[in-house]
Amino acid sequence: MTDGSTLVAAPQTLVANEHGGDMVQGEVLEVDRDFAKVIIKHHALVGLGMPAMTMAFSVPDTAVLDSLQAGAHIKFLAQIAPHGLAIAKIELVRD
Repeated sequence: MTDGSTLVAAPQTLVANEHGGDMVQGEVLEVDRDFAKVIIKHHALVGLGMPAMTMAFSVPDTAVLDSLQAGAHIKFLAQIAPHGLAIAKIELVRD
């Protein structure tokens, strides 16, 4: 169940049609506002062929970072960006 909070990253910085398919569950471990990144422990990104792991994602729309904090449970869509993976869409999930 979500609380209705949906945040969308700036699409112009992302590569079109190269995303991980469905929304994936994860937990925010760290928010790095200085480098516009978030570290997420996530389930498998099936569409990108990646197993469950913990990794950093860039956040093109830095306003999204203000809504995130360590320990938050999320559903997100990862997308290939010029320098790694980025968050294309993210939703806060209530436990």
